[in-house]
Amino acid sequence: MSANPSFGSDELGISKGTILGDHHMVEAFLGEGSFGVVTRCRDTKNNKTVAVKVNKSDPEILLQAKLEIFILEQLRRLDPDRCNIVEWNGYFLDGERICLNFELLDQSLSDYIGDRNNRGLPMREIRPILNQLANALFHLGSVGIVHADLKPVNIMVVNRSESQVRVKLIDFGIACNTSAVIPGDCVGTIGYCAPEIMLGELEILVEKKPKTITSTKKSNESEQQTTYHHISPSIRPTTNVFSLSPQPVAADGRPDLSLVLPEVSSCKKGVFPSHCRQSACS
Repeated sequence: MSANPSFGSDELGISKGTILGDHHMVEAFLGEGSFGVVTRCRDTKNNKTVAVKVNKSDPEILLQAKLEIFILEQLRRLDPDRCNIVEWNGYFLDGERICLNFELLDQSLSDYIGDRNNRGLPMREIRPILNQLANALFHLGSVGIVHADLKPVNIMVVNRSESQVRVKLIDFGIACNTSAVIPGDCVGTIGYCAPEIMLGELEILVEKKPKTITSTKKSNESEQQTTYHHISPSIRPTTNVFSLSPQPVAADGRPDLSLVLPEVSSCKKGVFPSHCRQSACS
C-alpha cells in the first residue's frame, strides 16, 4: 500500500469533504493499493476520527473485501489492545463499494523507520516490537487465523510520541483460516515470505530425488535450473500471490458469507475461486 495516494478523486470519485455512506466525511488520504484507498474520516454523528478502507466496486475486489470481513468477524473474539491487532469497527456500503471501518493509528513501521533516515532502530525498541508482533501472531494462531502478509507497512505504530513504542498488526486482506493453508504454496508479498515458504516445494523435490543432486558445479547449476521449472510460477517475484483454498464452512466447501454478511452478500455477486485468488495489496 502506498503512503501517498495518486488517484483518490480521479478513479474513485472521492476527495476531501466527500461523505462516505451516510456520515463519514473524508478528511485525508492515508494510503492506496490495487484494492482502492484508505482514508481518514470523521464520523459526523459522534465526531470520532477513524480510518476507512474504501474498496473499489470491481467484482473481484468486492469478493476479496467480503473474505476480509469473514476473517475480521472471527477476530472479534480477540481484545485488539491486548492482542496487538487493529480494532475493527464494522463495515458499511457506499453505493456499490464496501467500506471497512478501523481505529485510526499513527504511522506504519516502515514510515517510522524511514523517519530515522533508514538507519534502523535501537535494540531497546526492536525487542518490544518483536515481542508485540509475536503476541499478535500467537493470538491469531489461537483462533486459527494466518495473516499471510506480515511486513513493515502492515505493522502500525499506535502513537509515536509514547515512550514505549506500541504496534498493532493491520491488513487482513489475504488472511485465511489455518485449515485452508496448502503446504508448499507461496502466499503474500514476494521478498517478505519466509525461506521455508519460498523454498518449500524445492525441498520436497530434492527430498524425492536425492540422487539427482551431484557434486560438480556444472551439474548443480543444471539441476537448479531444472528444479526451478518444477516450482509453481507463483514463486517468481512478479506480484503478490494468494494461493489458499477457502475455509469449508458450507456444504459446497465455500464460506457461507451470507451468515455474517447478509447486506454485503447481495452486492455484486461473484464466483468464489476454488483454489487461487490474486492479492489486492501492492
